[in-house]
Amino acid sequence: MRILLVGLVLFLFVSFFVVWFGAFNVAATKQHSKLALWVISIVRDRSIAVRAAASPPEPSLADVQRIKTGFRSYHTMCTVCHSAPGRQPSPVRQGLNPKPPRLQSKEAQRRSNAELYWIIQHGMRMTGMPAFGPTHSAEKYGIWWRSFASCRSYRLSSTRRWSRLKGFQTKWRMQMLTREKV
Repeated sequence: MRILLVGLVLFLFVSFFVVWFGAFNVAATKQHSKLALWVISIVRDRSIAVRAAASPPEPSLADVQRIKTGFRSYHTMCTVCHSAPGRQPSPVRQGLNPKPPRLQSKEAQRRSNAELYWIIQHGMRMTGMPAFGPTHSAEKYGIWWRSFASCRSYRLSSTRRWSRLKGFQTKWRMQMLTREKV
């Protein structure tokens, strides 16, 4: 019992030292140690897996219109951080630590749809990933599932495929502008 108490006091003393004297560098320009990355990745992955189990059932992700609408959502809200095929990384992406996964990366593609749904809806602390749930109604816009349809459809996205959807987006924008003027 005495050893446990001494260990606890020592842990609290070291923790206080690390926090009070700023021993842990929180700068985005400094990389985490391998041990810190290992711990963070386990905590992150388990947290997401446990909570994603309660995600709502997904609709069909093969619908072409859902893919196109998801592309618009992704292009508008996500490309600044996650980039897109054939696109140079934005200055925002270059300054983020950790780097957000790209659409076609193994890290993004290995996640289940439910996990991606949960991440987009709730965000992730200390990563720069915002929570879109509080600002975008999932029921009204179905934005999360449309974005997944787009991401899953373009799993091995080529620049040509991405450009075709980008052309669709430009036409859609022009149609919206024309409708507003009428």
